[in-house]
Amino acid sequence: MNAFFEGIGRKFSQTGQDAVKKTKDLAEISRINSQMTEEEKKLNKLYMKLGQLYYQMNKETADALYLDIFQAIGGCLQTMDRYQVMVDEIRGIKKCRRCQTEVALSSMFCPTCGNKLSDDRETGVSTICPDCGMENGSSATTCMKCGKLL
Repeated sequence: MNAFFEGIGRKFSQTGQDAVKKTKDLAEISRINSQMTEEEKKLNKLYMKLGQLYYQMNKETADALYLDIFQAIGGCLQTMDRYQVMVDEIRGIKKCRRCQTEVALSSMFCPTCGNKLSDDRETGVSTICPDCGMENGSSATTCMKCGKLL
């Protein structure tokens, strides 16, 4: 009878050891997966930085292969600029085009660099896209609706 209980004891002991090993393995897998996720985040940031650098260096002379993407990026950047102007107007400021200093909307000259500040809203000048007819800002180089070069 003693051998019977020893056998059960060994079985429980082995099962417990197996459970501990599986728990340790799962914890190790989880740790490694977490490290892989962090590396993927780093890699994505590097890809993004590479893409941004490539865009900045080649936006004026884009290969045909990248032209659609470059135009779409330009459109997104212009839209973001327009949204920023809207936010700045709500805040009652505008930015100097030369030095990016924030100044009151009523300012005529930049207090930092002395640049004469213009107000595109007063000039009424806009660029109309010949492809889609969208009205873009006076300094727009790509259409914010269709992304075509202006």
